[in-house]
Amino acid sequence: MQSCLEQQVDEVEIIMSMFSADEVALRDEWCLKESKRMLEAGYTPEEHPIISYSLLLTLKEPGTPVKLFVTYQTEYPNVSPRCYISILDSSVKFDFKRFNEELEEKLIEFQGCVCISNVIDWVETEGGNFILSNETRDGDKLIFVREWFWFHHLYSKVKRKLIVGWSDDLNLTGFSLAGKPGLACVEGTKEHVNEFSSRLRGLCWQKLSSRLVETVECSPEEFEKQRKFEKLYEWSVGSVGARGNHPDLGNLRLELEERGLKGTFETIFSL
Repeated sequence: MQSCLEQQVDEVEIIMSMFSADEVALRDEWCLKESKRMLEAGYTPEEHPIISYSLLLTLKEPGTPVKLFVTYQTEYPNVSPRCYISILDSSVKFDFKRFNEELEEKLIEFQGCVCISNVIDWVETEGGNFILSNETRDGDKLIFVREWFWFHHLYSKVKRKLIVGWSDDLNLTGFSLAGKPGLACVEGTKEHVNEFSSRLRGLCWQKLSSRLVETVECSPEEFEKQRKFEKLYEWSVGSVGARGNHPDLGNLRLELEERGLKGTFETIFSL
């Protein structure tokens, strides 16, 4: 385990030396500092801080800016890191499904050695091949999607942070609701909502289901008017129950109705 952590820290420091401060950002600087402290102290527990960061890259063809997000699993490089990208130009349609499938194949090839420099090269060189051509864009129409996810429970601070963080990456709005049950609502382009769903399902859940998907075909000018939320944030509607771990669903129903989402509550909770 110490060897894995040493290789992770070394690789991060190399990556940070290759990029400017505007191009690389640690998700949590404490994780890197704590990892270094553990190595210096000669103490490496089985569960150490998870290092995660983003890199600003440019696809060589056609010059589209993207962000590459990297998260080291505890046993990396013996296991593959988790990597995904976000397209910074909202007018660009991207085949996330095919990209993720091929990226996963590359990560398996690289398994056993530090590989982020190889991933960077592959993304910059091959990423443009996954941009959908003008002929596939359905004229000037966009597909607005609002999807509702139900969780048996949502307690993990890591998962809750990822949900909010992914929304920033993918220009999604909505909310998440911690507790038992948990809930998440995301709204944005069809491609970005599908990518969020793929990342969400890649995590370990006791039970996760998509309870409702709403779609609207609209012009770019009308797209933003479809949103019911300004950004994606963690919502607090109060709690009930002896342990205080159940969200107040009565308050949730009222909040949704105030946002013009009357009837949605009944659909999500099958009432």
